[in-house]
Amino acid sequence: MIEREFYKGIEFVRISNLTKEQSERIHASFPKEKIIKILRDEVILKDCIQYHDYHEWFRKSDQGALPVVDNKAEDVHANSFDMALK
Repeated sequence: MIEREFYKGIEFVRISNLTKEQSERIHASFPKEKIIKILRDEVILKDCIQYHDYHEWFRKSDQGALPVVDNKAEDVHANSFDMALK
């Protein structure tokens, strides 16, 4: 697991700071709409994930329970990820 960063009350991690393996797994199994942008020091960080979402993803991935998400089909990936969290 990676240390979280803080900016204006937002706890987040950057995908680019993850290991190569985690970064690849995030891109394969994490809903695109949960990847956020943060403007920090006049630079837009385009690869951020709220820490609570990352922590939940990490916990599930550690147990081998990650769904593979089709990020091209919005209605499918939102539902399958939400159901995996229940």
